[in-house]
Amino acid sequence: MHTLGGFSAHAGQSQLIGWAGTFRNRPRFYLVHGEAGAQQALKAALAKNGIEAEIPSYGQRIDL
Repeated sequence: MHTLGGFSAHAGQSQLIGWAGTFRNRPRFYLVHGEAGAQQALKAALAKNGIEAEIPSYGQRIDL
């Protein structure tokens, strides 16, 4: 797990997608920050680039 402090789903979206696309064995991405609409927009933008992401529900536990 890693926290990215310098990216934003708004201004840094293209950079974030570029960064996420550099992994050879792409990890699963979980979008856990921001408003629901922004999360959905980022998830859709990632999907357009072949990157899967999940928006966990409140209180959901994820085994890593």
